[in-house]
Amino acid sequence: MAVIVVTVGKTGRNYSSHTAAVADIGVGLSAADDITLESYNDDGTAIAESAFTVPAMTGSLTMQPAVGSGALGHPNDHRTRGAVALNVDPALGVTLEFAGTFAAMMTVNAAQLLTIQGLQFSTTGSRGRPFDITNTNAASRIEDCIIKQSHNLSNVSTVNILTQNNNVWVSASDDRDIMHVFSREITIKNTTFVNTGAQTAAIRAVNKTGGSQTLTITNSVHFGFNNPPLGTGGVLVLTNNATDLTAAAFGGTGTIGSLVPSDQLENATFALFDGRAKSTGALPDAADAASATATDILGQTRDASPTIGAWEFLSAGGAVALAGVLAAVSAVVGAASVTRALAAASASVSAFSGTLATAGQVALAGALAAVSVFSAALSNARALSGQLISLSTVAGSMTVLRSIAGFIGSTSGVVGVFSIARALAAVSASVSAFSGTLAAAGEVALAGIVAASTVLAGALSRAVGASGTLAAVSTATGTLARLLSLTGQLAAASALSATLSSAGAVVLAGALAAVSAATGVLSRARVLTGQMSALSSLSADASVARAVSGVVAAVSVFAGAMSKTVAGAAFPFVRIQSTLRNAANIIARLPRV
Repeated sequence: MAVIVVTVGKTGRNYSSHTAAVADIGVGLSAADDITLESYNDDGTAIAESAFTVPAMTGSLTMQPAVGSGALGHPNDHRTRGAVALNVDPALGVTLEFAGTFAAMMTVNAAQLLTIQGLQFSTTGSRGRPFDITNTNAASRIEDCIIKQSHNLSNVSTVNILTQNNNVWVSASDDRDIMHVFSREITIKNTTFVNTGAQTAAIRAVNKTGGSQTLTITNSVHFGFNNPPLGTGGVLVLTNNATDLTAAAFGGTGTIGSLVPSDQLENATFALFDGRAKSTGALPDAADAASATATDILGQTRDASPTIGAWEFLSAGGAVALAGVLAAVSAVVGAASVTRALAAASASVSAFSGTLATAGQVALAGALAAVSVFSAALSNARALSGQLISLSTVAGSMTVLRSIAGFIGSTSGVVGVFSIARALAAVSASVSAFSGTLAAAGEVALAGIVAASTVLAGALSRAVGASGTLAAVSTATGTLARLLSLTGQLAAASALSATLSSAGAVVLAGALAAVSAATGVLSRARVLTGQMSALSSLSADASVARAVSGVVAAVSVFAGAMSKTVAGAAFPFVRIQSTLRNAANIIARLPRV
């Protein structure tokens, strides 16, 4: 038995859907292996699934999001969403979508070990349902998932999985239960069940049929069902649940009844659903701590007095009042200060993004200008090479040779073209390094600001509804530390903006210097062109011809070196200097006229 991890996603993954991956079990994947399907949110949209059946396995099957982000940067795991609505959102995590009718997306009939965690599921078809899981290993579990059924004639799922924790089930069904279980010991903890349908028939969140086993539901939300959970043929244990039925009608122990869903959840409508508990509702601090899950659907550690439902309202302390950028710890106030601080953080993030974009444009403009200058220099160098190579057929008069000697004496200025090449290479390297610095510094600063903003958003959520002065100063110390960290991040962002501006100026100055140097080279090239045209008058003197041949050979070497430079090869400075000295010596030995 081997441990096998394969990827599912829309860009460069092993499989394009979970349907395709499961179909390969027993074909390309061994049913004897422990197989993990790691899913990627490559484009921020749902993965379209067909109905698929998991075959019998002697190994196990795990379905979970991959760590990190997909191809376009969308998070794979919805549990990293932070302080935003608790709802199915393909942009925030891997989502499996099923449009089938009168069928289940995923069917499991064999007793293999099955683990489903951290995924989002959406069904849209009439009498469609996400699961038909009738038989699994006793250690199987489904946790931290959001399941949403949008059709008003959605069908009930069979979920015979023994451990079900921190899930959110939302249905728009008029006449069907959300879940059936049977003949198994089932425990459901800290789950949020919400139905928004018309309730044209008797519907329940959970309906157990058959068997003598126990169905336990604890610390869970039941809104929009006209009947309580049913445990036919076995034992039904209901503890510390919340419902919009009366407590007597719902039954169980510790039941909080007669609740209004819109007073308890951030949004209880189907379209804009948000399953987070309101701070002013009855859900926070109402769960049984002994039976509650250690963490909530987002992985947050639950309080000593936990919240009923999948999401934990963290009541670690209110907002700290600060004068300016955070003053005294002693004054603890309500949500207004946190709102202002959060707005300032958001504005700073926006401003910083604009600064990054502007600095990037300046750097890019400098790079393009440098490339333009370099292209012109290359073009001139190619023309120069052609002119030099034409000297292979030249023999001239002494006056012409003196002109050549004068030109060779002035070649120290021509070397400037290589200085330009080096300068442009340095500009290119500077632009590349600057771009890397932009990316790295921007990511670090933004990550810090976003993290601090997330902390603030959490503090804001917890402070909503608070009246007057909140709890003791000691409970606000953690919030103060996070806000001080945010202040440091914003200061760093400001400093970085100034640095980026300065760096952009340096790059532009380099590009302008390169343009200036190239202008001088073009001027010298024009002089050289005039001198070359003067060679049309030739001498028949044999000694002069031999001397000219030596000069021509030297110039040909120079032309070859120039040609190599134009082609991108490194220029041999020592070699060209030696060639120029030899040419000068030849000219010095020529007879005078």
